[in-house]
Amino acid sequence: SPPPPPSPFPPPTPPPLGLLNFTSCSDIGGHFQDGWFERYHRTADIHTTLQRIATQCTLPLEIIRIGTSFENRDIFAVRMGNPEATKSIVLVSGLHAREWIAPAGMLGAMKELLMLPEFAAALRELQVVWVPLLNPDGYEFSHTDDRFWRKTRRVNDARYTAPPCTGVDLNRNFPHHWGGADSSSNSCTETYRGPSAGSEPETQALLELIASEKISRQIVAGMDFHTWGQLILTQPGWVRRGAVGDTGSAALYDAMSELGHKMKQAISDKTGASYEVMAGSEFYAVGGALDETLHMESSTGLGYTVELRDTYLGANSAGTFELPATEIMPTAADIVQIVLTLIKHVLPTSK
Repeated sequence: SPPPPPSPFPPPTPPPLGLLNFTSCSDIGGHFQDGWFERYHRTADIHTTLQRIATQCTLPLEIIRIGTSFENRDIFAVRMGNPEATKSIVLVSGLHAREWIAPAGMLGAMKELLMLPEFAAALRELQVVWVPLLNPDGYEFSHTDDRFWRKTRRVNDARYTAPPCTGVDLNRNFPHHWGGADSSSNSCTETYRGPSAGSEPETQALLELIASEKISRQIVAGMDFHTWGQLILTQPGWVRRGAVGDTGSAALYDAMSELGHKMKQAISDKTGASYEVMAGSEFYAVGGALDETLHMESSTGLGYTVELRDTYLGANSAGTFELPATEIMPTAADIVQIVLTLIKHVLPTSK
């Protein structure tokens, strides 16, 4: 596929590397209008705010257009950190349209982290790549037409699925174990996997970002943020641990669980929220999910899914996709602790 067009937000000319300002971006709050995190925002407003941050924050930070959606909306990533760093982590949200708290919480976490000297110090050795909204078409549709819309807005072809309904579940469209558990060939279901692995422009945009990132540095971890459930999901995600076909490392699975429990404890200590840690396949197995691609493409195998607020209580759950906007910054605080714990793991010198 052709490369994505260049970003419409040209970054300022960077100073020589030795002069880069790695102090915290203490004025970041001023880049968000008063009350910005007191409501959910549409795609255009999110992009405008990202532009404002990129052009005014003193940290090494740029906005890049990584591709366009089926309906030709831009998909952006935010890249932070030393351009000569040899390691990066990739953080993604907004695959499922109705999960508004995930992109909103990610933006809130970015704001809070950019004010922390410890995060700024880590950016000397690390790049952090954020993709806040991978499914802008579905997200817009969930604002204008159907609050609980999940998929993209792909107009499906009757040659591949009959009857042809609208949309593809991006979290079933990634190449690794595409067509596996909890994915459907019926486009009228919410878990329609698409006509082929990596078929969707949104999927392709992220895969190309990952591939380009690996040319420049090692991806040492990746996380995919969803809602809801308050769960930190480790590998394996596509099959039960030890089942036929599971070729993963038991030592890696154990290490991921140990790190997940550190994230859980950090959240509990700082925000009081209670998260659970389990293998994704213990929650339910999924084929073609993003976390499996992050697991396979990272040098460490660290590929997680995080289900953010609200809590999962089973059949009688009070959890909801419709979290009030008052939950945005508390959710952001959970993400902050997850990211800081992850950074301490991949950068042992980070304090």
